[in-house]
Amino acid sequence: MSRGSVSRATSGRRPSRPPIRSGPTLWSPLGIEPLPGTSWFERLTELLSAAGGRGPLPEDDGRSVVSTLPPGSWDWFVGDRFGGLPVDPADDDGGAHERGAGGDDLDHRLDLVAEVIREACRLPLESIVVHTVADRLAALEATSDVEHLLDHVDVRTVPGRLRLGELGRWLCRFGTVEPQVRAGLAILAAVGGPQDRDLVFLLGLSDRFTREAVTALRALFDQPEHEIFDLAKQTRGGGRGAALLGLRGTTNPVVQNWLVNGGYDDGQFDTDSALIAAVDGDLLGALQSEGDARLLDHAGRILSALVLGSPGRGLSDYAQAGLTIDLYLSQAERALPTVTMHSTLCMVQIGLTEKGRRPPIVDAESRSALKTRARALLARPIWTETFREALESADLDAFAYSLPHARMLGLDTRPAVLDRVHEHPRAPFLWEELVRRASANDMADVVRLAEHLLPLGAIEVGPARDGLPRVGPVARVLGFLLSALREHPGVGWSVIRLGLEHSLTSLRLKALSTLGAWRDLELPPDAMPLLRRVWDRERDPRALRWMGPLPEEWPVPRSGD
Repeated sequence: MSRGSVSRATSGRRPSRPPIRSGPTLWSPLGIEPLPGTSWFERLTELLSAAGGRGPLPEDDGRSVVSTLPPGSWDWFVGDRFGGLPVDPADDDGGAHERGAGGDDLDHRLDLVAEVIREACRLPLESIVVHTVADRLAALEATSDVEHLLDHVDVRTVPGRLRLGELGRWLCRFGTVEPQVRAGLAILAAVGGPQDRDLVFLLGLSDRFTREAVTALRALFDQPEHEIFDLAKQTRGGGRGAALLGLRGTTNPVVQNWLVNGGYDDGQFDTDSALIAAVDGDLLGALQSEGDARLLDHAGRILSALVLGSPGRGLSDYAQAGLTIDLYLSQAERALPTVTMHSTLCMVQIGLTEKGRRPPIVDAESRSALKTRARALLARPIWTETFREALESADLDAFAYSLPHARMLGLDTRPAVLDRVHEHPRAPFLWEELVRRASANDMADVVRLAEHLLPLGAIEVGPARDGLPRVGPVARVLGFLLSALREHPGVGWSVIRLGLEHSLTSLRLKALSTLGAWRDLELPPDAMPLLRRVWDRERDPRALRWMGPLPEEWPVPRSGD
């Protein structure tokens, strides 16, 4: 069904609208009862207040669930929703929650929602029909489901459009689950007005809704760049990335300067963000006009991200890549060496090595000349001292960034890592570094150190995503240890024991896999009683399959299993 008058053009000349957008809210839903539970609007309002009235919001945006359960506690967090089985966040559905059901089933569900929305807009809004809309929306699963919803809604009359706008505001204000809020934002993008700016902006501060908020802001204002720019500065992570997409095509020098001087950094820093900074931020022009050390550092990070690329996108999508690299090398030859510069030079060499998969960024002669200049810079003897100083940095991020390059230069990083792990025991990358190429004696020391510094038996669950919690740092450290111990049979039984009784499926699987490497060794005295208890409680088929490679004393499967 056509969207009719609810639709709004996304390109070309902006169509004229009925003069209802700034009219009185004749059908105000103030009398509609709120939904049970805490709304997203309330959560975000509280977090914004805690942040001093301006984003970014705290890392925990209202979704965090943290628990410390004793080993062997199997009914945790998700409970009966997954049949009582412990669920590992790594064991996702392959992205099905983002793809949606699709096909006729999706169209049918959207028709059901659209039908009740049309009914709600036919008469003054009331609690029963509005709650029915909310219930139908809560059944939608994927982000794309809500995006297609208005294709099924056709509200043409002025009173109906007014009521539809009020319904959208109510969903934004009182929605307790994401599809309700997303639908509210989509409705406001179709029939809302500038008066909805504050409501849309607040919801956009959460990365769950930034993309929809940017779409709404583009529809609410004839010149939305200022609003989107403000939102981008107050978000991070996926929210920053979504807001950056809304800044494509900018010619505003203030926005461009922000983009190339760190605005691109959303904490994830994917190819799209790097391309926006390079192309829309006019990275080449910035280097030509400024060329200071800070900008050179940012330019290096942008170029490195473009070299890494993503499927179908990368450095070859940046038309000025050759000129920018040339200018970067010229300024690097005159600048003080930094860790970022060393990393960028390594990445530039990779980017200049064509593999026939993408159009070359420069001709063969220029490519050879640029690679020669990059190699000459990397051959400077000063790099060793640069990385020795970097390994003494108090900045943990800078320390992490320097580690692989310091190893490349032949520096012994282990003493510096040991110093840092005492200061930052919950930094998983430090433990990953300690177990890298560790000897049996080293592993035994690392196990003792981990048991001393960390509560390895605790379960820490971070902010949930799509109903699944994210693994906390202690569990990640335990995972690194279990994986490394597979190469050292006989070492670390205390860690394997914790893994066997852990509530995270992935850690139990790693513990079983590691124990399988002990098949030619005599197990500790407490091993078989523990293994029998594990067998009695285990329900995950993958864990049960792992029991085959274990010693012959392994319990016989129960009948019917």
